[in-house]
Amino acid sequence: MTEYDLFGYLVLSIYFGFVVVLGMTIFAIVHVQRVKKDLIKFKKDMSVTIEKEVVELKMDMLMVIESELTKLNKDMSDDVEKKLIVLKREISAETEKSLIKLKRDMPLGTEKGLLNLNKSISAGISALVKTMERVVPEKTGALQGKTRE
Repeated sequence: MTEYDLFGYLVLSIYFGFVVVLGMTIFAIVHVQRVKKDLIKFKKDMSVTIEKEVVELKMDMLMVIESELTKLNKDMSDDVEKKLIVLKREISAETEKSLIKLKRDMPLGTEKGLLNLNKSISAGISALVKTMERVVPEKTGALQGKTRE
C-alpha cells in the first residue's frame, strides 16, 4: 500500500463518516418534526376533550342546581300557602269579631250604623289584601310586575 492509497482511504472514510452523520442528522430532524406534529395534534385533541368535559360538568351542575331550586321553590310555596291560610283565618276571625262588636254597639237600622259597618268591612278587606301582598307578593303580582307560573 502506498501512501496515496492510505490517504485515499482516509479521505474516503471521512467522506463516508460525513455522509453517515449527515444522514443521521436528517433522520433526527425528520423524526423530531413528526413527533412535534403528533404532539401538536395530541394537544389540540386534549384541549377539545377537556372543553367537552368542562361543558358536560357545567351542564350537570346546572341540572343539579335547577333540581335543588325546584325543590326549594316547592317547599317555600307550600310554606307560603300554609301561612296564607293561617293569615286568612286570623283576618276573617278579626273581621267577624269587629262585625259582632259593631252589631252589639250600634243598631244596624240607622244610616250611621250601616256606614260604619261598610267602613269596617272595607278596612277588613284592605287589611286582608295588604297582608296577602306582604306575605305572598308573587300571588298578587306585586313582585316586579310578574306572576309566578
